[in-house]
Amino acid sequence: MKNFFEHEGEAVTAEALKHVNDLCKDGFKQKRCIDDLKINLRREEEKLGKIQAELMPLLKDAGLTKIEIAGCGKVTVDTKLSVKVPKEPADRDAFFRYLRDKGLFDAMATIHSATLNSFYNAELAAAKEEGRTEFKIPGLEPSGEWSTLKFK
Repeated sequence: MKNFFEHEGEAVTAEALKHVNDLCKDGFKQKRCIDDLKINLRREEEKLGKIQAELMPLLKDAGLTKIEIAGCGKVTVDTKLSVKVPKEPADRDAFFRYLRDKGLFDAMATIHSATLNSFYNAELAAAKEEGRTEFKIPGLEPSGEWSTLKFK
């Protein structure tokens, strides 16, 4: 790559040089602005995290999963379960049979844990919508639970 000052043997005008200089300065200024915004965003996210950490147990203790705040919106407790790929051969066979029955075996036979958890939670949500209170995917057992707050 040629240096800007070695532009095909032509002399670079002072005006062109000033324009390049001004654009570089503007680029540095914009980069600093973006860096400052990122720092401020991290600070604000930390503040929100502290609010959520304080609010979550209060909502759970009150038995609330959703609260509407006039003029602001809704705060919802979003709870997800995590599962692990079955280790026991019988459990694994039962799980794979379940996937085959749903026509999903090829797509999910080599499944990433995040995909497995998303699948499980989607199936659980569908079962709840259908009014099924007893839900189980053969071979899978919930291994953990986590909740987040959604501000909408």
